[in-house]
Amino acid sequence: MKKLVILCILSLVSVSIFAQIRRTHSVSRRGLYGQYDNAVAITLAGGNSYYFGDIERTWIFSSNSKYQSNYYVEGNFAYSFYQYIKLRANVIHAKLSGKRDSYEFKSTVFEPSFIVEYHPFTITSPVLDFYALAGIGVTFSDIKGNDITYKAERNVYLNTPVIPFGVGYKYNFKNGLQIGAEFNFRAALMDNENHNFDGFPYTYKGPHPNPPHQPHIEKRGLTSRFVDMYYVLGITVGYQWQF
Repeated sequence: MKKLVILCILSLVSVSIFAQIRRTHSVSRRGLYGQYDNAVAITLAGGNSYYFGDIERTWIFSSNSKYQSNYYVEGNFAYSFYQYIKLRANVIHAKLSGKRDSYEFKSTVFEPSFIVEYHPFTITSPVLDFYALAGIGVTFSDIKGNDITYKAERNVYLNTPVIPFGVGYKYNFKNGLQIGAEFNFRAALMDNENHNFDGFPYTYKGPHPNPPHQPHIEKRGLTSRFVDMYYVLGITVGYQWQF
């Protein structure tokens, strides 16, 4: 009799443990309340791009903002295998510009990047989907510069490794639609003659303005203590599928 009771107890414990394992697997696979962990999303964004670097070091809403403020458009594909993390392949097309007394530039930027998003309230939270992001990318720039002092116009094509980082917010509708906003920086990892956002610094080779027609070579602009960067602020619209 005692053996039968012990056998029944062991059987009940085994069934309970098995049921708990199944339940844990179900929650892990689908999330609480039947929400799946895996998701993919496609997002488009657009808004204001703003240059900050050697040519202009003033922040937004300054007297020079009209020379530094432009636009950007962005597209990305994101995959999530966990309710709090998204992996994102990102592409940006942007315009940058800056101006001061001795130098000015305008550029067209194309930047592919890989970004990780962290969502502290889960990627499916309808109202509280705030997130932080960071990653790595490369900026390809077509830069048209004008050295006003030496009356020298130049056109250069440069690539510069960057670190994107910032914050964002999305409102998640039940049908999968997502609308939000994002603010992030693109900080250059290098700022020298071969890698920068503004074509500055560079080595001038040509006639000296005073006295004129005399050959002259000069390093225009030293490598900055502050790396070039640009930031973007825009509206995002996307769609997310869960599975």
